[in-house]
Order: sequence, then C-alpha cells, then structure tokens
Amino acid sequence: VLPYHDDGVGGMHLDRSYRPSGRDFPHDGEPGCSQHNSCWFSDSLLMEARCMVETECSVNSKSMNLMKGVKEKKMKGTRNYSNFVLLITALAIMVLAMSFFGTDLKAQMKKPKMVTVSGTIIDLTCASKGHAMMDNWYNAKNDDHMTPMGKKESCAVMCLKGGQPAALFSGNKITAVFSCNPRATLADYAAKRVEVQGFWAGDGKDVKAFVPMKIRSGSGTWQDVDCETMHQ
Repeated sequence: VLPYHDDGVGGMHLDRSYRPSGRDFPHDGEPGCSQHNSCWFSDSLLMEARCMVETECSVNSKSMNLMKGVKEKKMKGTRNYSNFVLLITALAIMVLAMSFFGTDLKAQMKKPKMVTVSGTIIDLTCASKGHAMMDNWYNAKNDDHMTPMGKKESCAVMCLKGGQPAALFSGNKITAVFSCNPRATLADYAAKRVEVQGFWAGDGKDVKAFVPMKIRSGSGTWQDVDCETMHQ
C-alpha cells in the first residue's frame, strides 16, 4: 500500500517522506531523484525486484548444484556398473578360453602308441660321412670308425658321449633317428644290437624320428632312457 494523505480539499498526495522497511531513499530533488517522480518508489521496486531475482537465482543455483550432484552420482554409479560388467565378461571369456585350450592341449598330449624297434645303435654323423666317402656302412657296423686320418678306436662311444646324434641301423640302412640326447643312456649301447621301446615322432619318407623310452641289449632288463632334456 502506497503512503498517500488527504490534502484537506479532496485531493490525495503521495507522502514523500515515507521510507519503506527503514531504507534510506532520496527525496525529490536529491541526487539521483527526479522532481516529477517518486524516487523512493521506483528505487524500492527495483531493489525489491533485484532482491527477488537474486533470491531466485540463489535458489536456482542451489537446485542446479543439487541436480548436478545427483547426476554425477548417477553417472558414477553407471560407470561402476559398466566396469563391473566388463570385468565379469572378461573373466568369463578367460575361463572359456582356458577350458577350450586346456581341452585342446590334453587332446594333443595323449599318450602315443608305443612300439619296439631293433637294430644297432650308431653315431649318425660318422656313419653318414663314412657311407658318403667310402660307399659302405663300415662306420655303422663297428665301434671303430674309419676317418680321413685313419681308423679310430671306440669312435662311436666317444662321439655319442660328446652329444653327437644317435640312430638305429638295421637291414643295411638307417631305420630311425633318435630324438634324444645320447650322452646319458644311448652312448652306453653304442655299436651294440639292442631293442628300443618308444614312439614315432615323424613321418619322414625314408628315415623317421623316434623317441626312445626304454632300451635293452639282448635279453637283458629294460632300462629307462634318459635324454637329458632341460624339462626334466
């Protein structure tokens, strides 16, 4: 309600000395005020409007901050859930992969068919070179070998002890190449006729790789073949 008063002659005039809410507004003619307007009234409205706007902005700002916080928490929860789902999916794939490859490896590691082969243990290197130079298998049938420098005694044992590859000779030909370091076991049977238990490890047209597992000479007892591999 605006502050009007009766002038006594039927007229109503604005009381310019009124100060709403204890605020100090300028009178007409004072700096910042027009003589034809109620300065305190216009300024009061502006101040009230500004106060209302600032209050509303403050409320809106708080509301926006609250909504922002809720949204961030929701997004964080969504990210955590997504990460959890990804982790579970990765673990499931890993388990399936391990199961698949584990089954495949087991299938590949099935125990091969064991067979027994017989013949003479030879030093593959000296026997092959001797055959190429002399056109015979003298070095495959004897422990003493012929070399370019002459006959060398116990050459087969010495070469196999040194780690030269061993092979099996039978029927005037090399019938198997042993996939085994000969130093530990096979060298003791150099130039001897033996029986060997093991399995074929190749499908060569003429000579196949053979993995020896047990060996014996004549009617002796079977001995395990030690191939001196790093995996033992």
